[in-house]
Amino acid sequence: MASVEGSDGVRWARHLRLVRATVLESLSDGSTTLAEVLEQRLDPVMGEIHLLSVLESLPGARKVDTRRRLTQLGLAGSAAISGLAGDDLQLVAEEFGATPESAVISSARAQPGNLDQ
Repeated sequence: MASVEGSDGVRWARHLRLVRATVLESLSDGSTTLAEVLEQRLDPVMGEIHLLSVLESLPGARKVDTRRRLTQLGLAGSAAISGLAGDDLQLVAEEFGATPESAVISSARAQPGNLDQ
């Protein structure tokens, strides 16, 4: 039984690595935008990709500059993109050149006193 569960785990891990590599490659070649990736952040597979990996894959992104900017913004690059919400999501979208509809909506809902949550 353990070998069956183990092989399922290996297949799942292989699938995650493939999806992650495909997403990061499509970001780097410009066929996918940061906004598109952020809009899919709640997908169980996509959401596990680290913020730093996503941002460093953007065309023209420089690793040191990206890490410094994240530090200045008070964001952890090791965080999964599924953890971005509200103001953090809006901040990433604005600072790194994306303005997904969901980022705007999430920020509006995160405002104190907003009863539409």
